[in-house]
Amino acid sequence: CGELSDVALDAAVRSGAPCALVPCCHSRKNLDALPEARADVEALGLDEALDAARARRLVAAGYEVRRGELCPREVTPKNQLIFARPTAIAV
Repeated sequence: CGELSDVALDAAVRSGAPCALVPCCHSRKNLDALPEARADVEALGLDEALDAARARRLVAAGYEVRRGELCPREVTPKNQLIFARPTAIAV
């Protein structure tokens, strides 16, 4: 899906909507959309560096962000959940 995870997050931010995302797009080409992740790739690994950068972007856009696991890693390694909502509606 290329940059679809980032496109979905951008759409949520533009509309001020809450979102829940299980990013499946973890490739080096995503570093073009998330250049701030480049510095973290070596220390964190590509998947975590990209998802951490996605979370930081949401926080910078005024979102409260929680991250967790959708399911056990044994089910699928693409199990990271990013849940975000604008702080204006955060509880």
